Amino acid sequence: MKATKHLLSVADVAFFLSRHLGPDLQWVDFLNDCRRKEARNIHGCRLLPVCRTAGTTSTARRPLYRPADVSQFIREVRDRAGIREPFPFVARAYVYDDRPASNDSEWVFRVAAPA
Repeated sequence: MKATKHLLSVADVAFFLSRHLGPDLQWVDFLNDCRRKEARNIHGCRLLPVCRTAGTTSTARRPLYRPADVSQFIREVRDRAGIREPFPFVARAYVYDDRPASNDSEWVFRVAAPA
């Protein structure tokens, strides 16, 4: 039976995981690993997509996730890890040359080092 539901892309899920579980893990890589046979998990919790986009011969089929599954995964990981407080959004400090760019590709040549 076909149904219309709101679903999340890998990028959306990675954002929510980073926001609620911390930025220390590469969440897109984690989600990719979860879909493979290696069955990667965190604290015994694993997140799998519900379906994938239709795609065409020229576009890839992308995994999609139910918001309820993502919320449940976050709750379970936080409970098993003992995380009680919301994870604070923290930007790390870097030193780089912030002079205005003369063209759009100049960012490639700016190297940032941890402060």
